[in-house]
Amino acid sequence: MTITAVDVRGWLAPGAACALLYFAMSYPLGRVARRLERRLAGEGAPA
Repeated sequence: MTITAVDVRGWLAPGAACALLYFAMSYPLGRVARRLERRLAGEGAPA
């Protein structure tokens, strides 16, 4: 991000792009992890 910010002479656009990319990767992975945790917690409980 720093190299791009120097090239475009600003921090807002590269920072926003970096934040958007981070969110686009972490949100779906968080949802998958939450689903997996619920599934594993359900399997350990007695029927």
